[in-house]
Amino acid sequence: MSEAQDPIEQAWIALQEKWDLDEQHRAFVALAAALDRLPDAAGRYRALRDDPERGAEASKGLQRVLGAALATLSPDRHTPMAPKTNYLLAAAALACLWIATPVVAKILQRPELAQPWVFAFELAVVLLIPWRRLGGRSS
Repeated sequence: MSEAQDPIEQAWIALQEKWDLDEQHRAFVALAAALDRLPDAAGRYRALRDDPERGAEASKGLQRVLGAALATLSPDRHTPMAPKTNYLLAAAALACLWIATPVVAKILQRPELAQPWVFAFELAVVLLIPWRRLGGRSS
């Protein structure tokens, strides 16, 4: 693309003709942001920072470019809430275990499987399971 066809170059030329208008500066920075060419816009403003007539506006323009660049790096305004542990799933698993344990003990004719320490062990196992990861959510 030649310089004559470059939209940033054309917008820069138009901006220099109406240098004192804030709208022109905003439009130039918006165009550079839309085209992903903020470094080019910053370079043009930086070159004029030391100019006695245009230096103040060039510094403001550089600040606008910086603000636009930071806006592209910012996360979305809607930050997701931290996932909550699914206590219902853990309680259902524990209930299934506590119902199945005496049934299995009866079927196998092993009454020692229905002792309180077995239920305490099952509770400990259920509490140690990383439920957030199992639900497809990272913790």
